Amino acid sequence: MDASASLGATAPLASLAGMPFTSGSRSLAGFVPPHGRAFVTRDKRAGLIGPGKTNLAPFGILCTPEPRLFGPARDPWNPE
Repeated sequence: MDASASLGATAPLASLAGMPFTSGSRSLAGFVPPHGRAFVTRDKRAGLIGPGKTNLAPFGILCTPEPRLFGPARDPWNPE
């Protein structure tokens, strides 16, 4: 894998084995899947370094950046 393409965040609707997976929903708080989505597992095997996961409204249904489970998404370099 090209080094310039080896860093990126994982979409919140993509499960990764052993990592909390909530889909932004309180009903899934604390759920940790034993298996991940095929494309995430493949990317990880190819050397992708995932620094984190993004945030979303429950199950990605609404187009709002203010989900209730984790609060609003903020830019880490400008949290205001």
